[in-house]
Amino acid sequence: MGVTVGRNAVPEGMRREGIRLEGVLDIGGATELKQVLLQALESPGPARIALEAVTEMDVTAMQLLWAAEQEARRSGKALALEGRVPEALRNQMQGAGFERVPFAEEPEAKDGE
Repeated sequence: MGVTVGRNAVPEGMRREGIRLEGVLDIGGATELKQVLLQALESPGPARIALEAVTEMDVTAMQLLWAAEQEARRSGKALALEGRVPEALRNQMQGAGFERVPFAEEPEAKDGE
């Protein structure tokens, strides 16, 4: 699993965490993913998660993202997706029983819809 964490300047002097997840997200990287998500939840200011470079995700990683979304909502933390989610990843999540990608307000429309 590849994880890149960076900070981007945002308006009004706030700081924003940027988390870029890459490659295969599976149980082998679950501890690292959990730590990154916990740090994002505990950090001041909003955070964004990019899934564009994720090629595959197992149910462990899906559950960690889902749990982070629930905690963000409960605590009022601004944690959201940045960029597009690959269609293959959406299909994997749907096949695992998730109605939508965590942090996505509404499912993205497919091209042509």
